Amino acid sequence: MVVKDTTIINIRTDSLTKTFALGTINNDIKIEGNGNKSVSMNFDRVKDGVSALISYLIGFILMIVIIGINIPFKFFLKRRRKNLEISPKLAAYCRKYLFRMPYFNSGALLFVLLLRNMNNVFNNSTSLSKTEHDLGINMMIISIISSLLVALFTFFWQQHSIHFRNLEYFFDKNDLYKRQKKLSFLKMRGKFILVQGITTLLPVSIIVFYIFMSMSKPADFGITKVSEEQAKIFFGGYSSIMHDVFNDEATLNDIASGYYINTVDMFFSSIGIIAGVIVTLIYVIFFVRWITFQITSPVKNLLKKMEEATATKEYSFSLVRSNDEMGQLTEGYNVMAKKIMSYIREVEAINLGLEAKVKERTVEIEAQRDEIEAQRDEIEAQRDIVTKQKDKLEEIHKAVTDSINYAKRIQQAKLPKKVEIYLSLPNSFILFKPKDIVSGDFYFFRKKNQNVFIAAVDCTGHGVPGAFMSMIGSERLNDAVSQSSETSEVLKILNKGIKTSLQQSDSKESTRDGLDIAICSVDLENKIVKYAGANRPIWIIRKGHTTVEEIKATKTAIGGLTDDNQYFDTHEIKLNKDDTFYIFSDGYADTFNTKNKKLTTKNFKQILLDIQNKTLQEQEKYLDEFIENWKLGTELVDDILVIGVRL
Repeated sequence: MVVKDTTIINIRTDSLTKTFALGTINNDIKIEGNGNKSVSMNFDRVKDGVSALISYLIGFILMIVIIGINIPFKFFLKRRRKNLEISPKLAAYCRKYLFRMPYFNSGALLFVLLLRNMNNVFNNSTSLSKTEHDLGINMMIISIISSLLVALFTFFWQQHSIHFRNLEYFFDKNDLYKRQKKLSFLKMRGKFILVQGITTLLPVSIIVFYIFMSMSKPADFGITKVSEEQAKIFFGGYSSIMHDVFNDEATLNDIASGYYINTVDMFFSSIGIIAGVIVTLIYVIFFVRWITFQITSPVKNLLKKMEEATATKEYSFSLVRSNDEMGQLTEGYNVMAKKIMSYIREVEAINLGLEAKVKERTVEIEAQRDEIEAQRDEIEAQRDIVTKQKDKLEEIHKAVTDSINYAKRIQQAKLPKKVEIYLSLPNSFILFKPKDIVSGDFYFFRKKNQNVFIAAVDCTGHGVPGAFMSMIGSERLNDAVSQSSETSEVLKILNKGIKTSLQQSDSKESTRDGLDIAICSVDLENKIVKYAGANRPIWIIRKGHTTVEEIKATKTAIGGLTDDNQYFDTHEIKLNKDDTFYIFSDGYADTFNTKNKKLTTKNFKQILLDIQNKTLQEQEKYLDEFIENWKLGTELVDDILVIGVRL
């Protein structure tokens, strides 16, 4: 055979090196081997060698591409760890393709492994027997499973490395402040399901798969009937209890259709199972470590940040490395830390402003202090003067108070003795409560012939001015009663006497002082009361009645602008046994309580009606206690005088 255009090709196949001289005449090829041996080979085997060479070249080129794509990342990390400057293009490239690298690297690795495994099977398919081909298929399946596991391991290892080892080198902390779509990662539930699948489902699946793949039937090899010896091999140690099976011809024929695992399949199945278990153990060790780290690392980091914040009161951000629940927790902490730091900055700014204000105020206060000290010295000097004046005023006040107290004794000496009044009017009371030490109110009593005169008088003003007026009024009233026994005439004489004593006239310069009075002439034997009044009425409460009978006074005062010939009405009143009459000044009804509410005449009447079942002495005590409780420590606004008489 003549060989034209010969080409020499070195091919590495099954660990043997052969040199081929390829010709192009018909389908024959002259092959010169080492050792000067020559054989003839079919053209299909040459194609298998070329196909193997192409697959190697593709795999080699793909590996070069993978290395080339990964080199920028290695270069980036190296410079970043050394704090060297990195070009913007390199940084942009790495950030753009970082999260795609696990998919690309694991996918390329899987492609190379699958290409190599399938090429070994399909390239030899034409030169191998069926048995050899089936064996190759089994080996390919084992290789494919192993390749898939290796590719998956590579994928998860790179994902873990990117998210939890190198993420902060490629992105700024501000970029990892919160979760981002590019941080795609399984949720916690998916991670646990993946771990359970790898630690439980994967080894079980591998074992079951290899067992089913290794099973075959004698009938597949043309054996339709087995001998007793073959059956014993089929049943193994159980042959000793299977005598009936061996004696039955039909059963022996059925055994040829049963499944069994031959020695070769058992060998390959064992290799596959052992390899799967080893790979599974590697997966279990690394996956448990990775998943544990992915859970504990963010938690530890958060605890560290919290401890630092507690110690320094500075809240720093924690990196968000995933979009799962741990990433959500970390993002929530970062949001909280940001708000807290914002509040702290605001408070610090406020404190700085307050410190500046405090300094300013301190300067002002020091200046004011110097001024105050100067004023203090002046005040102390003035205090000494005031103290002296105070001592002098206290002396004057004591002298005045002593004089007023003496005047009180004089006024009381001018008042009728209550013992004399109670001898003539045993069922009577006089409630007398001056507003000040001396009083502008006074009561009058005088027994004349068969009648007794009793009067309640309210002079203009109270205190010392009222006391002076009461002294004049008492003297003039006593003179008037001496001159007349008619109450109206008594008031007329009293009016002239007051005007004369105070030198009152119609001129503007004349004083307007005077008094209001209710006076009664009581006929004890006939129980007849003659009443006359100047601005002060008389109240009568008859026994068993529930209303107050009021007789109004003449609407004019004694003295002041009242005409000298002013007439005062006299009212003759017939009383029955246990009937009571009251004459009084306006002080009781005008008393205010702590809520600035006046007692009023209406309420005063109701009080008197409510106590009619009491004796006159009990009424006096009740009225006194009531008015004290009513005013509750507040000062009286006027003198109080109430006279009650029961016939």
